[in-house]
Amino acid sequence: MMKKILFRVGQTANNYSAIYEDNYGTVVVTGESLEDLKDKAVDALKFHFEGLDLKPSWLKRKWAVSFAFETQDLLCYYNQIFTRAALSKLTGINEKQLGHYLQGVHKPRPEKTKRIEAALHKLGKELQSVELV
Repeated sequence: MMKKILFRVGQTANNYSAIYEDNYGTVVVTGESLEDLKDKAVDALKFHFEGLDLKPSWLKRKWAVSFAFETQDLLCYYNQIFTRAALSKLTGINEKQLGHYLQGVHKPRPEKTKRIEAALHKLGKELQSVELV
């Protein structure tokens, strides 16, 4: 079974940050773009594991790195691409409520987070099937 290593992604005014924590330590990286952040995260993780005296047993198996946004950070990241009206149509969540999530006034409940995630995944699958002529 493949080990999934999850970095939590955040966004600041100037860049992106990602953090991974486990019993063997913490890896923190920043990047100017998401692609830059992902590249740096994998490199930093490899460097972290190389420096350990006692390595995790799962390191001998296959492992993969994944990235998870906080809902607010994801909404901020795509704010220039998706209007609140479009996100409301995709998710079925009121525009005003989405605005509260975006601004950090409220944090979405887990079921709302899952609804947003499912709607974006559905959109992604639809877009992957598109062919242009």
